[in-house]
Amino acid sequence: MKVTVVGKLLVCGASKKTGKFRDGTKIYYTYPTGAIEGEAVGEHWVFRSLFPYEEIQIGEQYDMVMRNGYIVGFAPAGAEEAAEDSEQ
Repeated sequence: MKVTVVGKLLVCGASKKTGKFRDGTKIYYTYPTGAIEGEAVGEHWVFRSLFPYEEIQIGEQYDMVMRNGYIVGFAPAGAEEAAEDSEQ
């Protein structure tokens, strides 16, 4: 799914509820859907190991892959196509 990041929040430290250490980014994004007029809005957690906070740019488009409610793939839009083009 192609999304546009409209906001981000760095989350690093121990959870107040569980005490477990968390390190990642909460992203806020818009995405087109045929079910509504305009764009839908969502928010999800991105682990730092998947994509670092510093590299997420507000206003940029990303390809996001979800599985069972979790982000399992996150990359700048067209990044795989660009990589394939440079190998040919």
